[in-house]
Amino acid sequence: IVAVQNRIQQYLYVRAVVVRRIIPATVLIRVVERQPVAFLEDGQMYMVDDEGTIMQKPAAVSVKNLPTISGISVADLLRHGKAPLFRALELIQRMRRVDDGLLHAGIHFQLKKEGWPEIFLNHRQTRIVLGNGASYEGIFLLSQFLKKTKAAHQLNRIRRIDFTLQGRIIVEYQS
Repeated sequence: IVAVQNRIQQYLYVRAVVVRRIIPATVLIRVVERQPVAFLEDGQMYMVDDEGTIMQKPAAVSVKNLPTISGISVADLLRHGKAPLFRALELIQRMRRVDDGLLHAGIHFQLKKEGWPEIFLNHRQTRIVLGNGASYEGIFLLSQFLKKTKAAHQLNRIRRIDFTLQGRIIVEYQS
């Protein structure tokens, strides 16, 4: 039983497995698959789960409705550490807690070797500046801004939305 469980657990797409023998002649196998929370772009698309596991994206898996991440190659993440990826995953987790809809709004994270990733909306045309890293306040303000302002419907004309000044939102339009 343990050998079967260990063999199944070796598959990258398997998050957890439980194998149980039920007397007299039944074996119960329960498999929990890894679920992507984002897609990582590096010449091709990879899936990333909430633990930072990077997996090949099967062709049948759609990239819609999940954030995308780029900026550091998969090889560099594996060679030098996944800290930049974990910062993006922390932002994704915080956005999910504040407003899950943000993650379905075409959001993109541009990884940097140091510091928090840059955030973009609208096919990377609109840069979001939250300040203070991944503050819940900045994420909440972004959520409210997108829900309650007319500017949110004009993202194709907006270059940058800055939430770093206390009590102010700066919207920079494209010239």
